[in-house]
Amino acid sequence: MKKYIFGIFVLFFSFFFSVAYGQSNKEIKKDYDEIKKEISTLKNQIKTKNSLIDSLIHRDRAWKYMFEGGGFEKRIESENKFWASEAKDFQAEVKRDNTYVLILLMLLAGVTGGAIIIFFTTYKTKVSKILASEIEKVKMEINKIITDTHKKAKEDSEELASQIENEIIETLAKVANTSKEEMKAIIENQREEFQLINRAKIVALVKVGKDAGFISDFFDKYDFNKNNILILTEEEYKERKTEADTYDTLLINNENNSFSSDKAIIEEYIKNAKNKVCFYFGALRVDADSEKSNFASTRTTLYIQLLALLRYKKLMLD
Repeated sequence: MKKYIFGIFVLFFSFFFSVAYGQSNKEIKKDYDEIKKEISTLKNQIKTKNSLIDSLIHRDRAWKYMFEGGGFEKRIESENKFWASEAKDFQAEVKRDNTYVLILLMLLAGVTGGAIIIFFTTYKTKVSKILASEIEKVKMEINKIITDTHKKAKEDSEELASQIENEIIETLAKVANTSKEEMKAIIENQREEFQLINRAKIVALVKVGKDAGFISDFFDKYDFNKNNILILTEEEYKERKTEADTYDTLLINNENNSFSSDKAIIEEYIKNAKNKVCFYFGALRVDADSEKSNFASTRTTLYIQLLALLRYKKLMLD
């Protein structure tokens, strides 16, 4: 019986001890967690204090740095010099950059201006060429129109003139009681005669001024072209020999031996003449080159013989 009671007691005690031990463990664990939490809090506080201490150390160092070397004012002066130097360097750098920018802008402006000038010059040249080409085309067209118009007008006028001429020839032939062909030959002969005396360039040589009267009247009455007639005295001829040689025909007036009674003198003038042909008027017979000269001894034969020489010159020498 005692054994059973002892066993029960042991069991009860074990149970109670287990419950008490379990409860104790819970409390111990709870206390352990609280202690661990407090330790973590202390660590955080220590870390915060360390950070604060580091901040204070850095600030102390900063203050020592600011105040070392003679005080706060000197430090401010040193800082002002430092920042003034920095500002000066910055200004120099800005100025240099501005210079580069200005140079770049000038180069860009120069290139742009050059390009514009080249463009407008090329454009102007091209436009000028086009305009010149168009103007040339218009000129050619206008010239063609004018040429065609003149040609047509000339053809029409020639045709009209030919019709009128034929009618005139027929009328004159009836009046003269001759054939149309004979009248046409007479008119052609008159036309040729007019052309000969109108185109003839004659320098007339006289002894003195008073001897020029008849020759001047002769050229006027036979309708020679006054612009192609030059009358010179012997002295004037010698002075203007070069000019006189440019005329086609030399006429020497020796009517009544007014120029000279010595035929050698006359022949010398004819020989030295640079004109194409020479004509001698006078009764004194002279020897001259028959291939380029003719003569008349009287006033009545003067025009016929001079005209014959001019016709010969035109057909054989011109």
